[in-house]
Amino acid sequence: DHRDLHSFPTRRSSDLYEENDFANAVQYFDRYAATRRPMTRVSNFRYAYSLYQLQKYREAIPVYQKVLRPADSLAQVASYYLGFSYLKNGDPESAKFAFNQAANSNQIDNDPEFAMDALYQYGQVCFETQDYDEAYSAFSKLVDGVSYPRFNKVNEVKQLIGELFVYSKNYEEAIQYFESTSLQNPAAKRAYQSACYYYGLELYKQKNYNLTTTYFSKAQRVNADRDISLSSMYWDAESRFRAENYASARNAYSAYLNANGARNNLFYQYGNYGIAWAYFKEKNYNQAYTYFTRFADGRTAQTPKRPVVDAYLRAGDSKFLLKQYQQAD
Repeated sequence: DHRDLHSFPTRRSSDLYEENDFANAVQYFDRYAATRRPMTRVSNFRYAYSLYQLQKYREAIPVYQKVLRPADSLAQVASYYLGFSYLKNGDPESAKFAFNQAANSNQIDNDPEFAMDALYQYGQVCFETQDYDEAYSAFSKLVDGVSYPRFNKVNEVKQLIGELFVYSKNYEEAIQYFESTSLQNPAAKRAYQSACYYYGLELYKQKNYNLTTTYFSKAQRVNADRDISLSSMYWDAESRFRAENYASARNAYSAYLNANGARNNLFYQYGNYGIAWAYFKEKNYNQAYTYFTRFADGRTAQTPKRPVVDAYLRAGDSKFLLKQYQQAD
């Protein structure tokens, strides 16, 4: 019977599929597809999955698409693997749609494990494509303890939620979130430190100098990223100076300038300028002159002209106020 000859490739390919012999299975599926005879949804899924296992993601995509209707458990699994195929093919937007379909399919026979991991994958792709609102919505469901009580990546996702707040510049929310959790891994610490630092800078721009020191101090204590710790030390000193706490600012500048690695920090030369001004405000003109000169002499081609000119002028003022008139010229 010639009908048996036509159906033989699908029977043989299914046997090979069951044996995880995907390379030979694809050969038989290809042979059947070449006849242009209709293939069952199950056969199409097996064909697509075999291509997927061979890393032939581009070829797998249109075959998976044939399995998506009607919306049942088979369609859910096809959507799940279709999401990965899109990702491997460099199409994250289509991957988001596929994962979302697999996560939110409401058919009674759907697999909750696939739905759970599809939601996780959806959140991950949203996170990576900076679709932060959608990522937050997905991650929140995963860790609420009710929707997916068997989810076993809670700490990882909580860390990502905190990072979402940081990347979307909701620094105060990020700080509150991290402080409400017990996350202590290096990535969480770096994200928390960054949130404290950038929130401190926001408060500094708002001239809320008394509160900035709180967050710069928190960033220093975490010390997950040494450069952020050093930058926090500098801006802490600046905040104290702006609040007219000159002695406190001087001590903070001094601690910064003497800290391990400070010479490689972006603000190091400005630390000399800041401590010079603190000494100047305290009328310690000898030390003011020393640091104004150190700042001016250490300038680079990238140093703005204005503070350099000011440093020379204040150095001259310092000598004048010390009545060293010849050196003040």
